[in-house]
Amino acid sequence: MRQHDFQGRVQATTDQVGAFSLANVPTGSVSLAIVHEKWPYTIHGPIQVSPGVQPELIIQVKNPPILRGTLRDARGRPIPRAVVRAFPLRAFGGSHRIMEATTDTEGRFTLRGGLGAGLYQLQVPPWEKKAPFTVIAKRVEVELDKETTVELAPEGSCELIGTIESKKPIAGHVTISLMRKRADAKPGTLSSQQTYRSRSDGTKIHLKGLPPGDYTVMSFDRMRMARIDVTLTKGKPARIVLKFPSK
Repeated sequence: MRQHDFQGRVQATTDQVGAFSLANVPTGSVSLAIVHEKWPYTIHGPIQVSPGVQPELIIQVKNPPILRGTLRDARGRPIPRAVVRAFPLRAFGGSHRIMEATTDTEGRFTLRGGLGAGLYQLQVPPWEKKAPFTVIAKRVEVELDKETTVELAPEGSCELIGTIESKKPIAGHVTISLMRKRADAKPGTLSSQQTYRSRSDGTKIHLKGLPPGDYTVMSFDRMRMARIDVTLTKGKPARIVLKFPSK
């Protein structure tokens, strides 16, 4: 067990059996924060600390969420050996980093040991070879001590085709963000229902599997931003030109 004092905060590391000891704790009301990369962030307290009293605590940390799912294509067939990523949107505890898992031969995947409670966006990269150019994304809420199961598949059949124009050379791949507007969004706002991220193939954009609706397409490159609004409808590919400013 090691103990450190950082700017008035007392910190200790548990030993092999989870035991710890804190010395020089200020009297009064205090709370303990338990942090571990594989367990959810936990606050225990408040605890009343009195002079000469050494309280013994038993702290029960909840199990991290488990997220299981099945990845399918537009026809309902499982997609094997594909990467599924979880982007934290509003998560409490956990590693706060993008997590990923690979589907098995039946399209099943499991994410655990790093998730915190909260909202995540599950997404299959559109450059994934098992589902080329197909946007597959879904938002899901997970809770501590619970297992959540999801079905992940394309939400629609709309297609977006476009090119990127820039007078200055573009540094490698460009990240493309599609923001699907809510029906009640005011004109010109970026109130989004769903956000997708894709890479362009050089200066080309090709995405399919999108639900119909109004979108704002945005991209950033070297402090420059390109933006265009587009409406996607079923049965007819939408074509855009995304232009970066010269400055």
